[in-house]
Amino acid sequence: MQTRLNSFIEASLNTASGFIISYLMGMLVYPLFGFSVTMAQNFWIVVIFTVVSVIRSYVWRRLFNAAVPKTEGPGEGSPFGEMGLHGNESAARRVA
Repeated sequence: MQTRLNSFIEASLNTASGFIISYLMGMLVYPLFGFSVTMAQNFWIVVIFTVVSVIRSYVWRRLFNAAVPKTEGPGEGSPFGEMGLHGNESAARRVA
């Protein structure tokens, strides 16, 4: 289980890397479809889609957390626990 700080760091790195990748991909993809987009326009397009993505992720996470009952043990009551995916077990132990 992650600490809140580690979760925040992971989410921040995920968002920042997604922003950078989206910005670079925009500069490559828009011209392929005949769109002439300046670097500034591409930046603001990526900002808009990033904000929408963060809100979407937050809403889904809150809905999922509301739907899954709180439990005491790792994986109990979670759809992931039913699949045998508990806490810090390695993938090799789950397969074996």
